[in-house]
Amino acid sequence: DEPTAALMAVFYHRLWERGEPPLQALRQAQLALYRHPQEVAALARERGADLAKRVRRLAEQEERPPAERPRGTAAGVRDWAAFVLSGPGQ
Repeated sequence: DEPTAALMAVFYHRLWERGEPPLQALRQAQLALYRHPQEVAALARERGADLAKRVRRLAEQEERPPAERPRGTAAGVRDWAAFVLSGPGQ
């Protein structure tokens, strides 16, 4: 489904492209989807360079101080909040 595909796109980008520890990558991916629900459909359907650009742009928004982040409606968490990391998180 779209929320799962979007979560995995952001998670693996943070894990592989940015080299974040798995636990941090998952948490940041979940927060990104929570704060930017309008991005879920695009993250789920895009592939390749377009997906990488969108994920990078989303990650850059998340790195801004909270006061500078675009504000919108928070997403419901039921679609992806149950994902947990198993094994060593570091």
